[in-house]
Amino acid sequence: MKTGDIKMMINNLLIEKDVKLNKKIVRFSAQELTAEKECWKVNENSFGKYGVMCEKVNDAEDNEVIFRQLIENINNVFWVMDLVTTKIIYISPAYEEIWGRPCNFLYDNPSSFMTCVHPRDLPKIKKVMEHLQITGEKVEEEYRIIRSDGSIRWIWGRMFSIFDNQNKVYRIVGVAEDITRRKQLEHELIRLATVDPLTGTNNRYSFLERGQTELTRALRYGKPFTLLMLDIDDFKQVNDNFGHHMGDEVLKRMVRKSTVTLRETDIFGRLGGEEFGVILIETDAVKGLVIAERLRANLAKLKIKTGKKIIRFTVSVGLATLKKGDISIGKIMRRADKALYEAKNKGRNRVVRGC
Repeated sequence: MKTGDIKMMINNLLIEKDVKLNKKIVRFSAQELTAEKECWKVNENSFGKYGVMCEKVNDAEDNEVIFRQLIENINNVFWVMDLVTTKIIYISPAYEEIWGRPCNFLYDNPSSFMTCVHPRDLPKIKKVMEHLQITGEKVEEEYRIIRSDGSIRWIWGRMFSIFDNQNKVYRIVGVAEDITRRKQLEHELIRLATVDPLTGTNNRYSFLERGQTELTRALRYGKPFTLLMLDIDDFKQVNDNFGHHMGDEVLKRMVRKSTVTLRETDIFGRLGGEEFGVILIETDAVKGLVIAERLRANLAKLKIKTGKKIIRFTVSVGLATLKKGDISIGKIMRRADKALYEAKNKGRNRVVRGC
């Protein structure tokens, strides 16, 4: 590997980074690492402490030794691909831990570098590689890989190009970091923020957000839009007669029955307590009333056993559709809520369409 390549890799991959060596953190900067005829070496003293010292470097061989000392002790994967031979000419040992394959496998099968990428992310990674060859600009991207054991890991990659004497890209260099844990935490935070913890359906925030998105789309393309508000009739009696644990079970069973009755494209959510909402995508009032009545009837047939007794319940439903001047989901919900209370006042277990 050329000395210029090594310096460029250090400049692009280790700029102001904390380098982890055997769980010790050492601070490096690109300026220190690439000072003329100098390079920083990492040494362990008799007390097991890591330190850095500046040593004169007179040739490319010493440069490469020091470079390898650094990257082979870092948890991230460093790789170099030669575009002329289409082979991987270097991959750091961390590849074996993250990808779950030996380094020699990649050397012998360079195409596996791309075939390990998740099919859904492969198109964008191909575009990144093409972009690097054409422009030489640095690129950062997140993507998934499939390990040899079939498990999936999330990767953050930073890639850049190396140019030859004719200013043409002839190598691509990258660093890859396993960010699976971070992604899992992100997904968990999203779930906690958008999912009702008891029933597993959309919570109020998520329902309103998705509902507003669908309303905006309906207004843009002139599509119909129908919203239902549901409330379990006399739910307090369920809690009083059978206990709150059975009240929770009624809510969960109600959600499961509702979601299998509705279409996959419809949006269902718990708005609070025993009140729920449904957004019927691209559905007018006539079809909306049919769906609402089917949902009401199916829930009335639901039986929940508790010991020798059976819990049955009904729901009241209010329906509202998109009207001229509606720009927010809140206005439609207020009309549906008014229709819901009208259904309650008329004897419950019925569907009422709002004005």
